[in-house]
Amino acid sequence: MGLGVSGARARLSGPVTRRRSSPVAARAWCDACGVSVLLQDHGSDMVELCPGLFENAGGAGLMRVV
Repeated sequence: MGLGVSGARARLSGPVTRRRSSPVAARAWCDACGVSVLLQDHGSDMVELCPGLFENAGGAGLMRVV
C-alpha cells in the first residue's frame, strides 16, 4: 500500500536504486539506508510512494494500483 501519484510527477533524487522485482512490478529503495521508496506495476503510470517517507502522511488515503 502506498500514496498513489502519477509516475510523471514523482521525482527521485539521492542514492535511489530502482529494479524490476517481479514479473509484474518494480521497486525502488535508498542505497544509503535501505528504506523502501516506491512500487510501480508494469504498464501503469501510477506509482505507490511508501507512506513512511513523509512526516505528515497520517491523513493521506492509501491505495493499491492494480
